[in-house]
Amino acid sequence: MKYFVIVIIMLGLGASWYWWRASTSAVGEEPIVNSAETVEAQATSTTEAGEKNIYRNEKWGIAFEYPVGWEVIVNEINSNSSLFNVVLQTNDVEVLPRPIYILFSTNEWGENLVQRYYNQESGSRQILGGIDAYTFPSSDMGILTKVHLLPISDTYWINIVGKTGYETELNQVLESLTVTPVEVEVKD
Repeated sequence: MKYFVIVIIMLGLGASWYWWRASTSAVGEEPIVNSAETVEAQATSTTEAGEKNIYRNEKWGIAFEYPVGWEVIVNEINSNSSLFNVVLQTNDVEVLPRPIYILFSTNEWGENLVQRYYNQESGSRQILGGIDAYTFPSSDMGILTKVHLLPISDTYWINIVGKTGYETELNQVLESLTVTPVEVEVKD
């Protein structure tokens, strides 16, 4: 009986580690969450009349509506490909965490993703936030996703990734998206 309890505890710890690792990964990198002061200085999320949540970030030139009852998590990823990230997720803990990612990546990374994953048979082009975007299916840790790559400038791209099952919420973000290209300094 003693060994059975030890095995159960080990399985629980392993499952907890896997869930934590899966919920904190974004493009294979470990997020470092900004302090509350930094997040407030960079962006605003507001609930407006009619129960609409609007996320605005002047520094990165982006704004979009997101579902009521969802939260915005702002991450700075310490990598050579990711510059800034926004994660949208429901407050319901029973639901898959982080179903929508909005990733700001280097120009090189965006071009690499298009070369590796975009093809005309399974992908398409569409205008999002005034930008001609590449759209294609993919998978994230075995979960089907829809990827939208927006080439913003010769410095950065915006990658919007939505997991299957959250198409309505993803469409809300995409349909309300406004993008104003900004000057971004990429650190080597």
